[in-house]
Amino acid sequence: MSARPYVLIVDDEPQFLRALATNVRGAGYEADTAATAEEALTKAGLRTPEAVILDLVLPDRSGIDVTRELRKWTDVPIVIVSAVGEEN
Repeated sequence: MSARPYVLIVDDEPQFLRALATNVRGAGYEADTAATAEEALTKAGLRTPEAVILDLVLPDRSGIDVTRELRKWTDVPIVIVSAVGEEN
């Protein structure tokens, strides 16, 4: 098992997921990725991350649903990233 802090990154956009994982690893963290809410909850259940980077829009459930599920059993920090809304 790694001594580096473990971060779970959840996003359904493959390029964004790769970019985030690369940056997180470059900052010295161990990173794992998930493209769906179900995959994220399974991975978090198997190994509790020290932090979660979470998109709000996922193909099977919302990021809000994932947050609610995680909050039932952990207080891990969750950073929300999303393109919901419009850019000026």
